Amino acid sequence: MTSERGRGHRVSGIPEHCESWSSELGAHWRWWLPIAALLLFVLGASAPLADMDLPMHLATGAWIFRHHAVPFVEPFAWTRSGAPYYAYSWLPELLYYLLYAHVGALGLRVFHGLTFVAGGASVLWLARVAGWRAWSALYLIFLSLLPTILIAAYLRPQALLFPLVVLAWAAGLRVLDSKNPARWIAALIVIASLAANSHLLFPLTALPAAIALTRAPTPWKRGGMIAVALLAGWAISPYALSWPSVFHLYFQRNAMLDFPSGIQEFTPGFTFARVSPICFILVILLAAVPWVLRDADTTPRERLIFGLMWFAGMFAFALVGRALLVWWFASLPALVHLIRRIPQLQRGFQRRLALAAMASLPLVMSFGLAWHSDSFGGDLSTPARRSVESLVTWLDTHAHPSGHPKVLTVFNYGSYLTWRLPAYSMSVDGRAIFPDSAAAPDAYRVAKDGPFPLGPWRFADVAIVPLSYPVARVLDSAPDWERVDSAPASPLSKSGSGLWVRRSWRMNSR
Repeated sequence: MTSERGRGHRVSGIPEHCESWSSELGAHWRWWLPIAALLLFVLGASAPLADMDLPMHLATGAWIFRHHAVPFVEPFAWTRSGAPYYAYSWLPELLYYLLYAHVGALGLRVFHGLTFVAGGASVLWLARVAGWRAWSALYLIFLSLLPTILIAAYLRPQALLFPLVVLAWAAGLRVLDSKNPARWIAALIVIASLAANSHLLFPLTALPAAIALTRAPTPWKRGGMIAVALLAGWAISPYALSWPSVFHLYFQRNAMLDFPSGIQEFTPGFTFARVSPICFILVILLAAVPWVLRDADTTPRERLIFGLMWFAGMFAFALVGRALLVWWFASLPALVHLIRRIPQLQRGFQRRLALAAMASLPLVMSFGLAWHSDSFGGDLSTPARRSVESLVTWLDTHAHPSGHPKVLTVFNYGSYLTWRLPAYSMSVDGRAIFPDSAAAPDAYRVAKDGPFPLGPWRFADVAIVPLSYPVARVLDSAPDWERVDSAPASPLSKSGSGLWVRRSWRMNSR
């Protein structure tokens, strides 16, 4: 096997012909690249800034910028004071904050658009490294839009995994096949480090190590170089010595996320697929992989390794829908075999028709996202904004807080309020997932369990909750509490929301 251009390549057992991309796509195929990049950029940039967690990412980035360090204990919630907290997505969070602070919403949109472009470019580079046909690369870019839109249509740190995992695969192939692998080892270290500081699913960048195991004889020396490069990259993180604690904290049992979770992406994967057409399509596609492997030009070792990866990803997805990302990347090497069975188009008309059809998908998606942007607004537009912004404005106008007053709030509001009211301490934890914070009312509404349905309202200074919550009636009748403002109904709170303040606190905050 060789990685030289112009010679026949074989990567992961996939033999490819020597045909140049020019013969497949036409002599001027490179002129299509700017058009493809523009389509991908518009797709990412057109998405509204409506992810529920984005305000918390901005708040965390602001905290990191102010303290010149990453947090190891809960930085926001008074209900989890001193509890462990790890901002494992600190790098994009800091970048999000700096972009928003200096450029505004436009900076975040441009960054998201460039992330989509990087995803497409990484697939093209992998295709050239692996010696795939041009159509195999185009089909993979086209199909990759489906999980990208499903998982990271809005600005989220996990969007960075799409280009980083593919880049790790390509760099790993260079390590395996290059005569002088040193620079590719360095590149793999950088890629692994970027992933480790971007999202907790950074182990997905270990894909090239699995590719090495499929080869016979096993390239132990080069495979060892890949393993060392990955470990070195993962260790270049402020949390390098804390990775066991990080994984334990965020993957332990949690009443908020246990079945049946009210959070859609935490429902079992096959249940989630029943309500998401894109997820259903991807499930059908990935389910076909084992049958293709059985008939494809693969070795027994490849079928074993790829099959185990596919099963591990499928099992993770069956437990929780958001693990579709894991199943996708675990199946990707085998999925290439399925893609190669799609006919390679040679005739000019068929080729142009196929390119137009593939270009229409990001165009249609862009129009859909742009319509949502008009509906949500061009700035930070998390759904919680409509529910609480008028209440926040009242606090800005009438209160002068000191000492980080304690706010009782709920799961859906905590992220936005933490970012919007930095002088206050929210009751919802920094990750908005731990039920022992004051997300407890939500946690126990979801899990139908627990003795604290009203939350720690007796110890709070301010409360911002939906009017339908049981604690709202308690606060209305409590002698030391006063409802000072209400917000109209919104998609998150059909009953509207209320702002209560403790009378003694209000007197001291004027």
